[in-house]
Amino acid sequence: MNIGIGFDFHDIFVDSENAWKKVFLNMTKNNNIMKMYDKRISKKEICKIYNLDYENVEEEYRKILKPIEKNIEFAKKISEIYQIDIVSMARKERLIKDINKFKMNCLFSNMYSKDEVKNRKEFLKHLAKDYDWLLFFNHEIDKVNLDDNVIYFPINFQGDIKKFEKISF
Repeated sequence: MNIGIGFDFHDIFVDSENAWKKVFLNMTKNNNIMKMYDKRISKKEICKIYNLDYENVEEEYRKILKPIEKNIEFAKKISEIYQIDIVSMARKERLIKDINKFKMNCLFSNMYSKDEVKNRKEFLKHLAKDYDWLLFFNHEIDKVNLDDNVIYFPINFQGDIKKFEKISF
């Protein structure tokens, strides 16, 4: 069986969401900024609204960004058997900086960023044409989902076993 493995990067291998929120809160002391972030308002737009220099905010973000060790260890084990692709909606330069900061570049075979991936679902379907199954791990779902031969897995395997009930190989 030919299996492909893909991961989103941010909030899988590094705690991006909490780092951004912490930086914004530290720089503004305004809790409303959390609501804006949760509504997916762009970081650059939030900086404009609060008169923050985006470059400074991003620099502070990198200082407090922390790895998610259990997920890195999981990927290391998988990478011993399968090649791993990163399919991220982040900018390429940001993705590479974060991968290099935590010395994870040896884990991944291919990195696809916002430049190549306009629509992640369509991109994964296209990538999956080379495989019997493409397993994609991300932080945005709570249950396993199947779309053609792409299986979306939540990265957090802890908790209720029912999240896996729809999947059978």
